[in-house]
Amino acid sequence: TGKYLVLDELNNIQQVDNITSGLSIPTPAIFVLSTSMGNFLSSAGIGGLQTVNFVQQKNTIPGLTYNQSTSTVSFQPGTYQITFVYEATHNASGCTISSYFVDFPIDIVGTTNRQRIHSTASHNQGALSDHGGTVSYTTTLTNPRTWQMRLGRGQSGNCMGAGMTLLEKSTQVVIFRLGD
Repeated sequence: TGKYLVLDELNNIQQVDNITSGLSIPTPAIFVLSTSMGNFLSSAGIGGLQTVNFVQQKNTIPGLTYNQSTSTVSFQPGTYQITFVYEATHNASGCTISSYFVDFPIDIVGTTNRQRIHSTASHNQGALSDHGGTVSYTTTLTNPRTWQMRLGRGQSGNCMGAGMTLLEKSTQVVIFRLGD
């Protein structure tokens, strides 16, 4: 009949239509930067954002769609854990701390519909230096929402005006739809 029998947390038998949501198994979507982006954030001041050109590698989340030309994810109602991983290089004199942020989608009517989470990364001064970090957020959406995958320049760094190279493959976004 297309139904599954599962045990709930009290060992009661439950009948579910979808085994993934019935067992609260997270389902992923993975997006990867396939080509390094040079001079990333070079013209962005504090609070400035730049779109990251991700390519969808995998998407098993029902109803989640991705527009690659605008780097925009469309979410259906549900609970999502979103992790933005970045790796970059800098080659700017006097630049030792890079500050970034990601604006994640939220479900509060009457606001900008975003939650800004900051991240900082330290690196060598005046020489080519790798740095990176992870920015993560969990949100529950009760309405459909869109989210453009962008990385912004935060206020706590000292690399203003300096661009960087956002590195391919190690810069990625992973979204998990957490079971209902």
